[in-house]
Amino acid sequence: MNASKEVKDCKTHRKDYLPLPVSVPEVSLSFFLDDETVIVESKMRLKLQRKTDSFMQAHNAEPLEVLSKNGIQLHGSSYLNLKSLSLNQKQIAVEDYCVLNGVLQIKPSLFTIEPSSTSDWNLQITVEIRPQDNLTLSGLYKSCGNFVTQCESEGFRNITYAFDRPDVMSVYTTKIFGNKTSLPVILGNGNLIASGDVEGKPGYHFAEWHDPFPKPTYLFAIVAGKLLKLRDTFTTKSGKKVDLDFYCEEKYVDKLDHAIASLKKAMKWDEEVYGLEYDLNLFNIVAIDDFNAGAMENKSLNIFNSSLIVAGKRTATDSDLERIEGVVAHEYFHNWTGNRVTCRDWFQLTLKEGLTVYRDQEFSSDMNSRAVVRLQNVAFLQSRQFPEDQSSMRHPIRPDEYEAIDNFYTYTVYEKGAEVVRMYESMYGKKGFRKGLDLYFHRHDGCAVTCEDFLQAMADANQDDLSQFARWYHTAGTPEISFASEYDIEKDLYFLHIGQSHVADHEIKPLLVPIKVAFLHPSTGKMLKIHNYYTNSKRITDFTKNDSTEHVVNDSQCVLRLISNCQTFVFQGFHAQIGEVAKPILSALRGFSAPVKAKFVEESQKDASFLLKHDNDEVNRFNAGQSMTRSLILSLYEKTVELFRSTRGQFAEYQFGDAICNSVALDKIMESGDSKLSEFLKNHVAQGFQAVLNDSKLDGRSKAYLISFPALSELSVEISSCDPVILYSVYDYLTTQLAQELKNTLLQIVESDKACQKSSAAVSMDGSDERALINKAYSLLAHLKDPNIESKLLERLRNATNMTDELSSLNALNYDSPTRAVAMKEFREKWKADSLVMHKWYSVNSASNIPDNLSSVENIYRSEDFVKTNPNNIYTLLGGLKNSYVNFHRPDYQGYSYLINKVVEIDRINPAVAARLMSAFTFAKNYTKGRQSAISALMSFVTQSHGISKQVAEIAKATITALRPIS
Repeated sequence: MNASKEVKDCKTHRKDYLPLPVSVPEVSLSFFLDDETVIVESKMRLKLQRKTDSFMQAHNAEPLEVLSKNGIQLHGSSYLNLKSLSLNQKQIAVEDYCVLNGVLQIKPSLFTIEPSSTSDWNLQITVEIRPQDNLTLSGLYKSCGNFVTQCESEGFRNITYAFDRPDVMSVYTTKIFGNKTSLPVILGNGNLIASGDVEGKPGYHFAEWHDPFPKPTYLFAIVAGKLLKLRDTFTTKSGKKVDLDFYCEEKYVDKLDHAIASLKKAMKWDEEVYGLEYDLNLFNIVAIDDFNAGAMENKSLNIFNSSLIVAGKRTATDSDLERIEGVVAHEYFHNWTGNRVTCRDWFQLTLKEGLTVYRDQEFSSDMNSRAVVRLQNVAFLQSRQFPEDQSSMRHPIRPDEYEAIDNFYTYTVYEKGAEVVRMYESMYGKKGFRKGLDLYFHRHDGCAVTCEDFLQAMADANQDDLSQFARWYHTAGTPEISFASEYDIEKDLYFLHIGQSHVADHEIKPLLVPIKVAFLHPSTGKMLKIHNYYTNSKRITDFTKNDSTEHVVNDSQCVLRLISNCQTFVFQGFHAQIGEVAKPILSALRGFSAPVKAKFVEESQKDASFLLKHDNDEVNRFNAGQSMTRSLILSLYEKTVELFRSTRGQFAEYQFGDAICNSVALDKIMESGDSKLSEFLKNHVAQGFQAVLNDSKLDGRSKAYLISFPALSELSVEISSCDPVILYSVYDYLTTQLAQELKNTLLQIVESDKACQKSSAAVSMDGSDERALINKAYSLLAHLKDPNIESKLLERLRNATNMTDELSSLNALNYDSPTRAVAMKEFREKWKADSLVMHKWYSVNSASNIPDNLSSVENIYRSEDFVKTNPNNIYTLLGGLKNSYVNFHRPDYQGYSYLINKVVEIDRINPAVAARLMSAFTFAKNYTKGRQSAISALMSFVTQSHGISKQVAEIAKATITALRPIS
C-alpha cells in the first residue's frame, strides 16, 4: 500500500469520538509464558451501557440499537495468532467474525437480547504471540531474557484483542504461568492473591494478581524474569503499611537507593500537599534496559527505563539525580492524576500529563531550590517547546487530529500543558488550586474524563467563568505579549498597556493570560508597594483578599488578567516611594506566570541590564539576560550573513571555517562604527553577567543559568531563512568573547574546584551548587583554547571523584584538538563496561562540532558492542547528532541524508524510536532554500519507502507540507 494512502486512512479526529455501547466491568487474563510462544487467554464480561443523555447525543440511538447494528470491534494487530473465540461459552462460528487490518469484528446478530435474558455477555479469546519477535517494544516483549510490557498508548492490542482505548475501564485479574528457573519473578498489577507450583507441570509456577481499581488497557502490565528484589516500606498517614519493592538485574542492585528514597519522599509529599494517599498494600518498580519511553505508570507496577532509575555513587551526575527524583515522583503521582482519573480519549493526553508534570515540578521545587527548579523548567520550555510551536508538527496542548498518537507525546502536551495548569495556580493561588483539584477528584474518581471536566472543577471551586481560558486547550503556537507604559509624574499615574498577538495565526481569539507584575525602584531595585490599580474602570483596593477575578499575591505584586487584544491597567502611589523624578521599572511575567514571549516596546538595553542585576525574581533576571544576549547574537548573525551573501552569492551555503566567519572577520564586524556590538557586549552583557557572579545572594546553580546564552534551537527558529552553521559560528565566537571578558572572575571560581570534588563521592546533591558554577566557568574558559586550561581539564577528567565533574570536563574538551582525542579515548576505556555511562559518551561524541565527525558516529554505530535494538543507544548516538550544527547541517547535506537513512533502517525495527529521530527535520521551513530543497527531497524519499510506518510517514508529510515552495 502506498505510504501516503495508508496515513490518510488512519487519521483520527477528536470530533468523531463515540462512546461504546458496552462496558467491560471485569477482565481475566491468563499468560502461559514459554521461550518460543506465549498463549494469552482473555475473558471479558461485556455489559450493555446505560442509556445516558451523553450517549444519546453522541449516537442518536440507544446502546442496544448501536450494538445490534454494528456488533463489536476489538483492536488487535498482526502480532496476534487467533486460536479460539467464544461467547457465553459457545464457540463463535467462522462466518460470524472476521479479522480485518488487525481489528476483530464480531457480528451484531450475536448480541441480541431476549426479554428474559440479561444484558451481559462473556467473551473468551485465546491468542498465540511471540514476544521475542516484537522489536517495537510495544505490547509484550523480551528484554535481556525478561518478559516485560509497555501498553501506552496502543500496545495492549499487540498482546490480545481488546477495546484498546482509555475510556474502557475494567477490574483486572491476571494469572501468569512460567518456568521457575528462567522466570523466578512474576509480577502483575494490584495485589498478589495466589501463587504456587503448577499442578501436573514440574518446574513451573504461577502468580495471580488482582487489581481492585478499574483501569484502561494502557495501564496493564506484567513482568517476568530473573530479577533481584530490594524491599523498603512506607507507612501512610492513615497508618497503612505499604511494601515498596524494586526489581532489577544484578548489575543494578546497589544503585537503587536514590530511587527508593525519592519514592518515599513523593508519597509523603502527595499526602501533605494534596491529601492523596496510596491505595494498595504494594508498590512495585522494575528497571528495564530496553524501553522506548522514560517510565510508565502502570497501576502498582511502574516500569522504568534503567537510565531514569539507576544511580551509581560514581556514575550518576547531579542532573541524573534530579531527573530520577522527578521522574519517580511523576510516575507515582499518576496514581491519582492519570490512573484513578484517566483520559476519555488520547486527545486528552495533556489532562494527565500536563497536570502530573506540574505536580512533579512542584515536588522538585519543594525538595530542592524552588528558584533553581523554576529556572530549569523555564529554560527547558523555551529551548524545547517554544521551537516546537514553530515546527511542522506544531499543535495545541489538546490536538484535534492525529495519524499516530505516539507522535503527540510532545513538549507541547507535557511541558506547555504543565504551564497551562500552573496558570490556574497563578490565578487562584495554592489554596484555590487545591480546592479545584479536590473537586476534580470528588467528581471524577474512577472515571475517564476530558480537559473540560478539569477546567470546570477549577471554575466551580473558585466561582469563576473560565470559558475564555478554555481557548488555551485548542490554540497552537506561542502568544506574544507586548508591554508599553507611560508615567504621569504630576498625577502619580502609571499606565501599563498590555497587548497580545499570535504571529502564526492572526485569527486566534484573545486568550485569558495571567500576568504577575511588580514595580521596582529605579535606583535600588527594591519592590514598590502597589496601593491600588484600575482595569476596565474597576478599582482594586483590597490587598488582603483574593478577588474572584484578580489574584493579589501581596502588597508588592499582583496577577493581572489580560482578556483583550489590548488592555490598559492604571496604577498609582509610586511617586512618594521613589522620592525622585523617575519612572518605576516594570517587572512583568514574574515567575513566568504564562507560557508566552514577552516584548517590551520601549525597553532599552539599560532596562534589561537593570533587571538582570537587580530584579528579585530570578526568572525575570534570566529572561533579561536572555533578551540581551539574543539581541547581540541575532544582530551579529544578520551582519555576518549580509557580508557572506554579498561575497559568496545569495544562495551559497556556509562551510564551517570559511574565512568570512573566522574570529578576525567577526572582530571587524563587532568593532564597526555603526554596529557598536563590541561596546554592547562589554558594557551591558558582560557587566550584567559580572554582577550576577558577584551577587552573594544567588546560589551557584542560579548563577550558572543566569549567565547562559539562549539555546541554539531557540535562536534558529527566530531567523527567517536561517543558515545554522553561520549561527553556530557566531554563537561560538560570542561565547569566546564573553569568556575573555569574564576570564579573571571565571579563573577565581575554578580555583575552588578541588575542595568541591573531594566532598562529592556519594549519591547526593551535596556540593551541586558549587559544581554547577565551577563547571559553567570551565565550559566558558574552554572556549579560549588556552593550553593551560586544556591541561587542567584533562587532569580534572582523570582525577574526578564524581561523574558530574568528569562528564563536564569531557564536554568542555569536546572541540577540535589533540586533547579531545585523548580525553574521549580514556573515558571510553574507563567506562566501556557500563552501558549507562556509555550513553553519555555516545551523546558527547555525536554532538561534537569538530568538522567531519560523521565518520566517527558511523564507526560507533557499526561497532560490535553497539546494540541497535536498544532505544537508549539510538537516542544518545543518533539523537545527539542533531545537536552538532557543524556536522548535521553540513553544506553538502550529508548530515541530513545520513540521519534519514538511519531513520528508514531503524523504522523497520522500532517505528517509535525512528519517529523521535525525525523531529530533527521538523524545523526545515526556517532554513535556507537549499536546505529546504534537500530536506524536502529526503522527506519524499521517506514517504515513498516501502513499508514505512505511519509514525515516521506522518512527520515526513507534515514537514513537506510546511516547507514553502522552492523556486
